[in-house]
Amino acid sequence: MEKEYLYTTFGTKEVLQTIQQQHPDRPIYLTFDRDDHERFQLIEYSKNANSPFNSGIKYEILLSQKKIIDLRGMMAWSYLTLNDEEREYFILRTKAWMDGLNSLNGLINICLVQVASGFDYAILMTWKTEKDFQKFQPKRDDFFKSFQYNSGVHLRSKEFQFAKLIN
Repeated sequence: MEKEYLYTTFGTKEVLQTIQQQHPDRPIYLTFDRDDHERFQLIEYSKNANSPFNSGIKYEILLSQKKIIDLRGMMAWSYLTLNDEEREYFILRTKAWMDGLNSLNGLINICLVQVASGFDYAILMTWKTEKDFQKFQPKRDDFFKSFQYNSGVHLRSKEFQFAKLIN
């Protein structure tokens, strides 16, 4: 199976828009932090092993609920750091959880990704609307409950919205 990647980088809106313009042949999307509309991120889904960004994060997609990675709507990221002992259990548990969410209203997709050659993982959930995500939030919190008190896991979350509608 061909490897798939998500690439992200952060910066000012102007700098990130310049990067987008330098790569018109690549589907790179501008997003903004929902807590701080002055913080921006670029994201790209690709099968290309080479990042379009000079600095940023390269994630390898380990699991995806749907075959097509559809980057739109609202993105809810949950990040955690896992050691080798926790990794396999977490991946198996995540796969079972994802399989049980196939018919969830408003959910576009869920991906489990890993920072290339690292111990950092993330679950990226894309939603049609913020309201759909808010309804699901307690279930997401429940899934991560067993990980949130482990100081080595360093669980954190962040939401981004696609920025095509803002100036």
